[in-house]
Amino acid sequence: MTLEKIRDNSKIWFGAYVVMHMLFLLWMYSMNLFQYETIDDFYQLTYFSGVFGEYSPFVMFSNVIYGAIMCLLFKFLPICNWMVVAYILTSFISLASIAKITIYKISNKSFAFLLNTIFLLCIYSYLYEQINFSKIAMIALAAGVITFIDAIHDLDNPNKAELIIATILITWGGLLRFKVAAMVLAFVVVIFVEDILNRKIVIKKIKYLLIIALAVMIPWGVNQVAYSSEGWSEANYRFKLLNGAVDYGTLPKEIWDSVDWDDIGFDSDDMVFALGWHFSDKNVFSVDALERMTKYEQKPEVSLHNLKEATKNSVKYCMTHVLFWIAVLVLLLAFVINIRKRWEIAFTTLLMLMETYYLVFNNRYPDRVGIIPWVVALSIGLYYFACGFNDNPYKRKKAMTIGFIAGAFVLSLSDRHLLSSEKIDVELSDSIAFTTFLDTIDPSDNADLFLINYTTPILDAYSIFQCPEFGVLDNCVLDTGCMSLFPDVYEKSAEFGSDKSPYEALVKNDHVYLIDERYLFEKRNFIRKHYDEDIDISWVYSDGNSDAYSMTTNPDNWEEKDIADWEIGDVVITENSLSYYMVSGKIDLLTPGDMCFLQLTDGTKTYTYEVRAQDNQFVVGIPVDTWVNSTEIEVSLFVKAEDNYLKDNEINSIN
Repeated sequence: MTLEKIRDNSKIWFGAYVVMHMLFLLWMYSMNLFQYETIDDFYQLTYFSGVFGEYSPFVMFSNVIYGAIMCLLFKFLPICNWMVVAYILTSFISLASIAKITIYKISNKSFAFLLNTIFLLCIYSYLYEQINFSKIAMIALAAGVITFIDAIHDLDNPNKAELIIATILITWGGLLRFKVAAMVLAFVVVIFVEDILNRKIVIKKIKYLLIIALAVMIPWGVNQVAYSSEGWSEANYRFKLLNGAVDYGTLPKEIWDSVDWDDIGFDSDDMVFALGWHFSDKNVFSVDALERMTKYEQKPEVSLHNLKEATKNSVKYCMTHVLFWIAVLVLLLAFVINIRKRWEIAFTTLLMLMETYYLVFNNRYPDRVGIIPWVVALSIGLYYFACGFNDNPYKRKKAMTIGFIAGAFVLSLSDRHLLSSEKIDVELSDSIAFTTFLDTIDPSDNADLFLINYTTPILDAYSIFQCPEFGVLDNCVLDTGCMSLFPDVYEKSAEFGSDKSPYEALVKNDHVYLIDERYLFEKRNFIRKHYDEDIDISWVYSDGNSDAYSMTTNPDNWEEKDIADWEIGDVVITENSLSYYMVSGKIDLLTPGDMCFLQLTDGTKTYTYEVRAQDNQFVVGIPVDTWVNSTEIEVSLFVKAEDNYLKDNEINSIN
């Protein structure tokens, strides 16, 4: 084969892209760069892999069919983290599908290879360094949409292989996250733009569109039936009611003074507790109470003022994200070079802007959601650019020049990031040590129940590719986060005295324990308020890494200490170069090595940090974003007494 034939061979260049992409993934693996973006994905893994004692396909956000596939893999082939493997394969296959289409269409194969390399460098960090099921669904659906558009561009002779691939990709993306499917599939309307302009209807296009719609809606229907059981139906509904106030901020603190809390059934202190994702208590956060709460929610109204604010925020949001401008550049190049598809490209750009505006207007624009319309529009722009590349030699040269300049810019950004990447040292905790710790807490033969939160050592016990042991937390439930609403939480706590609240079980049963100190005192105060005002925290056991606590109303040998006995120095907060506020103070009457808990609250959020006294001093660093725009911070110190009970002693308030 001559050099010229190699240069123009699409198969060779596509193969080169696949090899390059695989080598890139191997390099990322060697550097331990694959990471979860949020803790939600890890806790989906715990249910799929049976960490809590049962393989469960139910994780609320993803389809139960996808969950069932994961459960089967973890049950019969527990050799790796199949969930992350599936995520990486999905991204790899999706990007390869886009690369294949564009490389085959562009006559200059080396330029096509470069474009797809740049595309990979633009979005790899979102897919591989910040692994999240919503983003994985996004790229699968984006690739499916492009493959679908390409498959039916010739309606008289549609590409059946591409139709099958498109259907598989779109179905899989819908299984991972249905809400993302609804957002992405809106872009499929581009296939009707020409028909709308010519005032005609092409029945064949509607037929193919129905295939895609069924590929998403049939699994969605199966999922709805699977979640129709009483426990899951209630969990979904309660989460829907809570999500607006807790995650979307539709019950802002500014309006709390005007809320009739007596009408709701819980008060503002309980709302603060819920804002920390502590809403598993059905007695307090009942369906009736949450329904009454929703009438006070402040959802965005379509008004001139709100529209202006959303416009201003949209511009500000887009201006600060390079990915948005890359999408705009690619769409602009496609618009210039592909005369025949200008209206489709214009519609894609308009839809990208509309979806971005909608997300901002509804206060939903973190990177996980905001980038979805950008990546989809960028992918479609890349496709239409490839389609028009061979039409006009003069414009092609101009487009290549601009493309190389833009590519150099993107490569320079990515190159700095890649070259600065250092191998991440993963320090794994010991899952066996943690389960041994749980077994040691209560030496009796009675069964125990442990309430754990998102900071459990199990989170750090496995590398991202390891398969967790089945049943390692079979006697535990999550008391924090959306998964604390799952039916298994109430089924397990019912065995210990309450089918409504793990906190009520904590009070009723001596064999229920809290693990770790995060939000320890907030939970105690919540329990005091709703179950037993005389309750106090009892430290039970520690293995040096984790601590176990129980609740008691009879603290024996409690040595009461007068506030006057404490000499507290100034507590100061300063920002250092590491973007931490350093909270420090002097505490007399403490022995070096004593363990304390420092609690800080600004009235809406409360954080508790474990600190050790050293020479009567304590210092703890608080991330800057914890105290954004805080005008008043209250600091309290909690000291472990000799009899293993905890008592709070107020230090100071900082204005």
